[in-house]
Amino acid sequence: MSSPSHHIANTEWHTPVKAKVHTYFHDFGKSKHEISKELNITRSVVNDILSKPVRRQITYRSRPKILDPDEVQKMIQKACENYTTRIFTWEGLGAACDIEASARTIKRAMNEAGFHKCKACHHPFISTVGATKLVFWVDTDHRDEQSIEYWHDWNFSDEVTLTTGMQATKMVIRTVGDRHNPDCNSNQFRSGRASFSCWGSVGWYWKSPLVFLEGHGKRGGFTQEDYAEQVIDAVVGPYFAKSKFFVNVSPILYEDGNSAHGLAGTRPHNPPSEAKKRWNITYVASPPSSPDFNIIENIWRIIKSRIKAYPRPITRLDDLKEAVQKEWDRITISDIRKLVLTMKDRMKQAKERHGYATKY
Repeated sequence: MSSPSHHIANTEWHTPVKAKVHTYFHDFGKSKHEISKELNITRSVVNDILSKPVRRQITYRSRPKILDPDEVQKMIQKACENYTTRIFTWEGLGAACDIEASARTIKRAMNEAGFHKCKACHHPFISTVGATKLVFWVDTDHRDEQSIEYWHDWNFSDEVTLTTGMQATKMVIRTVGDRHNPDCNSNQFRSGRASFSCWGSVGWYWKSPLVFLEGHGKRGGFTQEDYAEQVIDAVVGPYFAKSKFFVNVSPILYEDGNSAHGLAGTRPHNPPSEAKKRWNITYVASPPSSPDFNIIENIWRIIKSRIKAYPRPITRLDDLKEAVQKEWDRITISDIRKLVLTMKDRMKQAKERHGYATKY
């Protein structure tokens, strides 16, 4: 049998022909004569191809994914069950889902799905009883179903304590060798700190003056007499008296359970309650462990974050008071109303989460 016309003498046969020869001979068990006849090549060529080592063509493929989408979804569902599953290590998450993979592989898959390890936000502990009380408070007057107008009359109040030396973690631009460069260091003031407390109230129609409290109790503590004199008689009472002349405004003072406020659990006929009666102030006590319901907590957070962002920490008490007053004055009624507009969603989330912490 003559050589095929497409083959040039003294040259290498095309690789596909060689591959077919080996496939027909080793895999299909065909004879050399059958191969020669089917591929239109001489027997000597078939013998020559079969006498040489087989060169396997290497096929490069991307690394197969160890975790398929179903496994990733299973881990996501497991991690989102509760706080206990949220704090699983990557290895623990894989073990809980019966998935055999390294921590690095699980981390990469979860990161690609948008899940990362982050610091947990700090919230006050809420017991089962406390959570039940929160839901009951929301159900009172069906507060989760009320319109935004319902919250227009509410004035959210609370105290805050600020300390000298507050500062946020700063990010500096430096090389490895600049670690101990004075310009790259953030000084920490631990000793000699001083603090003070102030009171404020915000609502749809009103932002109160900022009151720097002066405590006359033990170790400078804030007493009921102080609250009645410095807050109720000096600030809240006059506003409520003036608001009687406003159209469609019936202000409500929202307070937490601080004993200085003279709410439930304190002695009867205490100075704050007497002052509220004298000024005809309508007030509502917040449920325990419910900072999510008080929008002034968000205002305090804004003020603290702004002060912490100052280039240098404030170490003198008078300077800190001046900075707090400055940041309080920067808060606008528009800023406050944006927070009031979230009240309906806060109530809804609290009920959906059965009384436990919301995103606020």
